[in-house]
Amino acid sequence: MLLKAFILFVEALGFYFLVLVAHSLRLKFGPAPFYALLGGLTAIMSWVTDAGLRVELAGITFVIGSNVFYKAILLGVFVVYVFDGPHSTRVAISTVVVVSVIMPLIAAMLHFQAGFSGFPLVKIPLPDLRINTASVLTTIVDMFFLAIVWEYIGKKKLRMSLWLRTYSTLLGVMWLDVLLFATGAFAGKPYYFSIMSGTFLSRLIISLIAFPILYIYSGKTGFMVRLLKTGQFWQLSKILPGLMKIYL
Repeated sequence: MLLKAFILFVEALGFYFLVLVAHSLRLKFGPAPFYALLGGLTAIMSWVTDAGLRVELAGITFVIGSNVFYKAILLGVFVVYVFDGPHSTRVAISTVVVVSVIMPLIAAMLHFQAGFSGFPLVKIPLPDLRINTASVLTTIVDMFFLAIVWEYIGKKKLRMSLWLRTYSTLLGVMWLDVLLFATGAFAGKPYYFSIMSGTFLSRLIISLIAFPILYIYSGKTGFMVRLLKTGQFWQLSKILPGLMKIYL
């Protein structure tokens, strides 16, 4: 079990960090590589979710597509909105939504084509219409909810600290995602409440993994800008001690 937990932990951290690095590199190479990464992660998420890949840890189910890839995408949209504004956010959301729609359509078309040729298409998971529809609609709501909550709790009269504002937004959108997606995809099924309760807990754990990276990135934006302008990438080592203190 420890090995499975370690692999999941490293996998999640790796993709979260990859998204934030790609976002920071927009200052040097433009936003295209970042949007391409979001699209690629969305495609992977779609097929991994349809394949049903998951990890069981201490009775808690961690769906890889949702807890690793979708959370990485969510972090990407979050930092785009906070640092780059509404226009860039619309591009990011459009990228994610379009790829989310295209991937199951491609898979369905390939299965349809394979049926005529008599070729068993076992390596490409067959998409579920209800699950994929719930996923796309939930994604759209999540992205707009993220922006609304971030702006609302950022009002000066609330006097909310950056770390609390960041974590509240992150956890709020994660739990909203559970409620909407699980209801849309599994309501009426005998295992609906089991999935709901287990996923709420798994998202809480994942949020605790993702939050330190996001918070450090948010607080180090000026540092990242200077680093990219000077090209002194060795200074990334300044971030590592902070991460080690949090996780170890």
